[in-house]
Amino acid sequence: MKRRMKTRTKINIVLDVRVKSIPIVRLQDLYGPNFTQFDLLKAHRALDSAVMELYEFPVKADFTEAYCVSALMEMCQKLTGGIGCE
Repeated sequence: MKRRMKTRTKINIVLDVRVKSIPIVRLQDLYGPNFTQFDLLKAHRALDSAVMELYEFPVKADFTEAYCVSALMEMCQKLTGGIGCE
């Protein structure tokens, strides 16, 4: 339960940072190739760590989105026998 609450808190932080940034830039610019919103990047990294902890994946200092997706796909395959994990 504590992990879920931590994750929800991190989600709210990401949303708060986005709301504060939207009057300045468009939402698509926040996630575009010229991503420069340090606060939003920091919030997303904290959220990524919380999600990894929630799913009991090893949290690595240098984990990437590819690592996260790979770990989630592996979890899906274990839970479903590979059905629907494409």
